[in-house]
Amino acid sequence: MPAWLLWVLAAVALTLGEIATPGLFYLGPVALAACASAIVAAAGGGWAAELVVFAAASAASLGLLRPIARRHIRMPLAIRTGSAKLVGEKATVVERVDAAGGRVKIGG
Repeated sequence: MPAWLLWVLAAVALTLGEIATPGLFYLGPVALAACASAIVAAAGGGWAAELVVFAAASAASLGLLRPIARRHIRMPLAIRTGSAKLVGEKATVVERVDAAGGRVKIGG
């Protein structure tokens, strides 16, 4: 089996692992590094070059992409929209609220 195919299979497995573990964002950047190693393998690079590219691309993608993803997970209140913006707001009860329904007024 060609080396590039092994790297592609590793990238697919890492991507599926990233999808199965939401919120962590570790495996996605490593999957990108596996894609970079697949390109090196397809271009005819040796196993040492593939490993060096994989290690460097893993470190770079984790160092660059993970902080961006973490900032988006912890979204500040000022830029929240929709129902997420209403969490913690004060409301006026218009109709009794129970398991069957009800009505409240929030922010006018």
